[in-house]
Amino acid sequence: MKKIEVLGIGFPNKGAELMLQSVIERLIEVPDNPAALVLQTYHPYKQRIRFKAYQKFWVEKKFFELGRITELMPKTLLSKFGIIKDSDIGVLLDCSGFAYGDQWGYQKANRRLGRNIKRWKKEGKKVILMPQAFGPFKNQQLKDEIGLIIDHADLIFARDPESLKHLQEIRPDAKNVTISADMTIGLTPKPELALPETAGRPCLIPNQKMLEKGGLNEGGYVDFFASIAKELLSRGLNPYLLLHEGPKDLKLCEDIKAKVGANIDVICPEDPVVIKATIGSSLFVVTSRFHGFVSSLSQGVPCVATSWSHKYEMLANEFQIEDAIASISDPSWPAKIADRCADQDYMVEVRAKLKATSQQKKKEVQRMWDKVKSCANL
Repeated sequence: MKKIEVLGIGFPNKGAELMLQSVIERLIEVPDNPAALVLQTYHPYKQRIRFKAYQKFWVEKKFFELGRITELMPKTLLSKFGIIKDSDIGVLLDCSGFAYGDQWGYQKANRRLGRNIKRWKKEGKKVILMPQAFGPFKNQQLKDEIGLIIDHADLIFARDPESLKHLQEIRPDAKNVTISADMTIGLTPKPELALPETAGRPCLIPNQKMLEKGGLNEGGYVDFFASIAKELLSRGLNPYLLLHEGPKDLKLCEDIKAKVGANIDVICPEDPVVIKATIGSSLFVVTSRFHGFVSSLSQGVPCVATSWSHKYEMLANEFQIEDAIASISDPSWPAKIADRCADQDYMVEVRAKLKATSQQKKKEVQRMWDKVKSCANL
């Protein structure tokens, strides 16, 4: 059984978990050709076991990866603990989403891929960077590291034209760099998985990274979402807050709820597929989470996003929806969002447009998976 290691997945980020679930559906739990899923040891056991993942003992100590010591241990012993040796991994899939750019720095690229990719290639492993955002790359050390990764990866999928441009600026003639839509577009949850209490209601998804990476003031950000909720309530709509990640996002949800001063539900599903299905049953979505944006658009749900990275604008362009990126500094947006939700003609028109585009994107994602399987001999 081929062993596939997935890199770049962080728990409890539900977007990352959706990407992992996509890999499981397409490459791991395949009836005629199943594979073993492997995650590194730093993932919590309780999270890892939900996805039936083996572990690769890979602990760093002063820039030395102690996991190499498992190469000296017998497989019979390691198998008792569900540990897979690095030398037994046949395919490495980097599902980072967004980890390579000046915002993240050189060390992340080096630790995740750069320091090992030459050796992995020499050992015959396939290294594939799944659809994700890249760049910009202004730091020379980071540029050199990305150049090394491009030179030794088997396939690299940029998730949008701007990300592709950033990679091509480093290696203009690279044949292994291409473009594909986000892989989670191809993951279609069963409608019955949606939480029934949220069906037909506006959904609000905050994101702590708007403060960490977007440079926003927390009070202003909370006020923005609270204003949207109040506008929706004033029109007889019943919004809810959806938790798409961990404790920091939950605090934002609770702060927004307190600011609204009305009884507004905070929904916290554990299963990422349930979250996507729930988004799909919503009336409208306002999201600062990228995969909340993907899950909305790919299921034909009208949506507005706030942005801290080019990946949001690029996704809006992909789905050909104008005026979908909200400016938090513009006080007209809360009322504008509520007006859209109440405009039935607008909702019908946008839903039809999004569903048509989604079908095209799903075909693109299928072509991406075909390339991955061919490259990795799966």
